[in-house]
Amino acid sequence: MTFFQGFKRISTIALPSIAIFAHQPLVSAALEADHNALHEKAWAQLHLSSRQAVMPAALIKLIESTGFTLHYQSGQSPAKSVVDALYPYADRGSKELFEMDAQSWLKQVSDDDAKVFLETAFAPVVYTPTKGESLTIVVFGAYASRRPVRQALAQSLSHYPVKQVITVTGDRAMRPEEMVYLHPKTSLLSHQKNEAYIFQENKAAFADAMQLPLDRFHFINSPIHPEIYSQPQQRATTFDNAIDLGRFLKQQQQLGVLSPKDPIVLCIERPFAVRMHMIVQDVLSHFIDNPVHLHTSTAYPDVPLKVGVNQAYMVPKAALDYQANVLPLITSYAQTLQCPSSSR
Repeated sequence: MTFFQGFKRISTIALPSIAIFAHQPLVSAALEADHNALHEKAWAQLHLSSRQAVMPAALIKLIESTGFTLHYQSGQSPAKSVVDALYPYADRGSKELFEMDAQSWLKQVSDDDAKVFLETAFAPVVYTPTKGESLTIVVFGAYASRRPVRQALAQSLSHYPVKQVITVTGDRAMRPEEMVYLHPKTSLLSHQKNEAYIFQENKAAFADAMQLPLDRFHFINSPIHPEIYSQPQQRATTFDNAIDLGRFLKQQQQLGVLSPKDPIVLCIERPFAVRMHMIVQDVLSHFIDNPVHLHTSTAYPDVPLKVGVNQAYMVPKAALDYQANVLPLITSYAQTLQCPSSSR
C-alpha cells in the first residue's frame, strides 16, 4: 500500500537549538536537491543498520503523507539536519506532538497510513537459536504494566536450552499508579518503591513459568553512572543498564560461566525493541564480544501512534547522542574498568 501524498503546506514549527558536534563533517543540507540522498547520508553517518534505518525512513514518509514539510537546515551534518527536522514532529519535548493536540499533525494521519507505518517501522524480530546454543536471556525493567509483556517474551524461549535469565532494572522510583499492577502481600516500605522491586516481586512465579530453578535467575539494579553523561540525570537509563549488564557478563566470562560464543538474547517488545537493542549492543561491545540478539513479539502491542512515532525518531536521535556525547565518555569509563573498548 502506498502513502497518499496530500497538498504540501509549510509548517511553522520552530526547530530546536541543539549544538552541532564538532567531529562530524558539515554538509549544506540546502544543497541536497534529493532529500533521499540526504537521508541515506544521515543513516550512514550514524552507522544505522538497514533494519534501524527503516524506522526513521518510515516516519519521514508518514509525516509527508499528511501534507507537512520537513525543513532541513544548511550548515549542519546530514545526521544533525535530519534529526532536527524530525524534532518538531516526534520528540517528547515537542509541543506539536504531545501538547498541541488540536493542531497535531497526527490528527491528519489516516488509519491506513498509520497501519502501514507501524507494520513497516516495527516488523517483528524472532530469534531462533542454532543447535547447541545455550541462551542467556535478558529482561529489562520498565513501567510495571510492561513486566508481564517482557517476561512473556522470555517465556516464549523457554523450550530452548537456557543457561540463565538476567533481569536488569535501573535506579528509578515507582510511580503511585504502578501499584495497581503489583500484588504485594504487605504495604511497601519506602525503599521498596522502585523498579527493582517491581521486577523481583513475582520472581518465583516467573521461574516456574520458565521451568527453571531460581538459581538460574540473576537480578541487577543499575545506578546512574555520571561518568558517561555530559548532563546530570534524574534516573538510570538504558545506557546505565547496559553498563552494569556488561560488567556482570564480563565477570561471568572471567569465572568461566559464560562462553565468548554464548548468545545474549534481549527480550524487548515493540516499539521499543530496535532502539534499545542498538544501545545495548553498542555498550556491551566495550565489555564482551558475545553475539547480542533481539527477540520481540510477533504481535504489535496496543500503544498510541505517537509512541511509535517517538520511538522511530529516537533511533537516529539516540545514535546521534551516543556518538556526540556518550561514546567518548563510555570509552574512557570502560578503560578505567579494564575492559576492552571498541567503537560503533
